[in-house]
Amino acid sequence: MDIFTIHIFGLKTMIFTILGFFMGRLSNKLDESMIRVQVIVVFLSIVFYMLSTKIIYGILLYGKFEIKFTFILANAIYSSLLTPFLFEIMNKWNKKLEKWSGKASRI
Repeated sequence: MDIFTIHIFGLKTMIFTILGFFMGRLSNKLDESMIRVQVIVVFLSIVFYMLSTKIIYGILLYGKFEIKFTFILANAIYSSLLTPFLFEIMNKWNKKLEKWSGKASRI
């Protein structure tokens, strides 16, 4: 995705790698089936992603270093509100794929 945008090359990859590392470190302490945990993880991930992106842009691009906290919070809250529905859709899809893959192994 980074090569098709005008953003700093590799920035999204680096930020998502850092987020994935910390989520992996916390995975044995979190019960990801709980809706509350899903919402909190998505909220914190969005805030971290948007803040770190703005800070790195401000440092490397020498542009206006402006962080709009209301925009960041609005994005994080919106994503957090959609989280339970999207996780439910993905869980149902995953169950159907597991059911289908079980049938395919018997052929």
